[in-house]
Amino acid sequence: PSRTFLFLSPLQLRRGRAEPPDTTTFMAYASWDDSLAFFPTPAWDHDAFARTSDRGARAKAVLMQRETFLELANGWSASRPASASALEALALGLELLGNPTALDSLRRARSLAGDEEERLRVGASEFWLRLKRALPRDTAGLRHARALSDTLLRDGRRAGPLSSTLAGRLAALAAMRGRTAEAAALARVAMGEVVPGPLAHSAPGLLAFSALGGPADSIHALTEQVAAVFENPESAPPGQAVWLGRPATLAFPDHRVDLHAGRGEAAEFDHTYRAVAAYWRGDRAEALRLLESIFAERTLLHIAPEAVTIDAAYTEAALLDRLRGTAEARTFLRRALDGARTLPSGSYDVARAGTLMRAMAFMAELEVRGGDPRMGRDWARAVAILWVGADPHFRAGLERVTTLAMDGH
Repeated sequence: PSRTFLFLSPLQLRRGRAEPPDTTTFMAYASWDDSLAFFPTPAWDHDAFARTSDRGARAKAVLMQRETFLELANGWSASRPASASALEALALGLELLGNPTALDSLRRARSLAGDEEERLRVGASEFWLRLKRALPRDTAGLRHARALSDTLLRDGRRAGPLSSTLAGRLAALAAMRGRTAEAAALARVAMGEVVPGPLAHSAPGLLAFSALGGPADSIHALTEQVAAVFENPESAPPGQAVWLGRPATLAFPDHRVDLHAGRGEAAEFDHTYRAVAAYWRGDRAEALRLLESIFAERTLLHIAPEAVTIDAAYTEAALLDRLRGTAEARTFLRRALDGARTLPSGSYDVARAGTLMRAMAFMAELEVRGGDPRMGRDWARAVAILWVGADPHFRAGLERVTTLAMDGH
């Protein structure tokens, strides 16, 4: 529960509203001088927000909050030594501070799990910790993580009804293993409580297939189903940018998703979607302008590439490669993947897991193109290991990374 009120990420914002009748929304990053502090600024005033957002003070605040979390988890596990949940929290606290004993705590937590749900949830955390430690060169570690994911997915199929939380964890594992239909089915369970009723079947499936880059027929069929729900503005649910625009962004560059006239111009669509749409219609200058505006805003807010989640970074790296060339895309994606390996284990959903695999495969190509075939082989080999037994949709990509893993060309 402490995770809900502690600020454990450098990108975690505190938001608030003015008292009525004022409708101003305020936001602030955590900061630290001699205690935790927040300096609220109007959400629309990015210049003021940047002035009150000191990177060093934010990093110090996050470090202090992580140390507080570990202290709380230590106390919980000491008072409940047989609790798998307490040990899982301890492992997270250790992981957040880079302590290598986190894996030992997770293994003990899994052995103490009181029921199948708990065992599978802790096992999913163990998978991510093993994976992040193994990437990209530890092939034995990668195979161990793969075997663990297969066991967890198999046991999940036998476990009966799954909670939304556990289904989300397993959907991410299925995405990492290239099992698109299974990832989509689990995503529907995971998102069942947050997806509007008319989108309950189509939207989670579209998100999963788009993050995984296919199959193309599934993406286009589900896009039409989701788009049809938004045809009538009077009856359409909120969240067009989430349920329609985000999948179109995630599908880039493998699939072009053209939204009908008017939809793509809705004010709620973000700059990334607009940049992708501009690129597809041939307006490279506008696509580059929008992409550069994203980077400029992050610079203003002191957000490094390592802090950009991989679902956003992959699309941006693919745009960079096409608009600015291999060198910039390679540097940016390298740093984003470094950040992905420090993201807490419970932070991966189906969208991040699916794009992580595609980002790894893309990184292999960029490294080879950029003159580092050894690093390219490492990333390609990692993808090839994780995609053993993947769906036929991945066959061409698997053949490509297998070739790169063998000769780096």
